[in-house]
Amino acid sequence: MDAGTAEIVGQLVTDHLLRIPLHRLADGREDPSYVYEFAWPSRRPGMGACHALELGFVFDSGDEPDARKLAGEGAPQALSDAMHGAWVRFVSDGEPGWERWDARHPVRRFGHGAPHTAYGPRDRELALWTTDTVDATQDPPPGTPSELRPVISRLRRNGALRRR
Repeated sequence: MDAGTAEIVGQLVTDHLLRIPLHRLADGREDPSYVYEFAWPSRRPGMGACHALELGFVFDSGDEPDARKLAGEGAPQALSDAMHGAWVRFVSDGEPGWERWDARHPVRRFGHGAPHTAYGPRDRELALWTTDTVDATQDPPPGTPSELRPVISRLRRNGALRRR
């Protein structure tokens, strides 16, 4: 299924405001960094794996009204146990139970099924923000949905899509 315009723009904003700065921070730290991605979609229509949804899982508070407002009813307790356990291990031992960030970009993914480590799961998309093949003066690529063309053009004009 193809992503809609709102989903694509949401991913662009997430890359620009969160993922790229997070990768730079993790790359630049001398102390260990651990990166995770919360990918379980809310049971509420249209919410997806929205910002702050993971907090009910981190604190094992899925039965609280505020957590249910984001997650909907029936959030999986096994996912809460896994995520809460990782945070407790990190606070107690300094390690959440997966590999620290390095050049392979290990990211612990929490979503459907058992948590697992993916290596560089967003590297291809994030590379598009800095690749030398992007020409900020050019129009968006052919085939770009018409409603996305102004967004991409604006990001390019503002310097958000630039070469390293």
